[in-house]
Amino acid sequence: MKTIYLIRHSGPFVEIDNYSNGNKILWSEFNKNMILSPKGEENAKKLCNVEELKNISEIYSSNSSRAIETAKYLSELNNLKIKLDDRINERDFELKQFNDENYKVGYGESQKEV
Repeated sequence: MKTIYLIRHSGPFVEIDNYSNGNKILWSEFNKNMILSPKGEENAKKLCNVEELKNISEIYSSNSSRAIETAKYLSELNNLKIKLDDRINERDFELKQFNDENYKVGYGESQKEV
């Protein structure tokens, strides 16, 4: 039997308001390249204290910097390489979701529900 743990990446360092910096960067690229905040790094390190995550056999991640940075501590703990998988890449969030935590895209969940 396989057990799969789904872990959401830790918090970003860049505040969403910084996106309006005048650059012509697609939101999906901006979002994908945001790094972890110091608190996000701290939270990612705490994953190594979760007993169930001390003997895992594989680690998969989206190509988001935050996801990879979150997974790196478990990778080191378990002496595993992180496998990037396009099937779990970040969704292209609309800015409206970040400005309104109750906003939903279609039948998806809001930020508040997550």
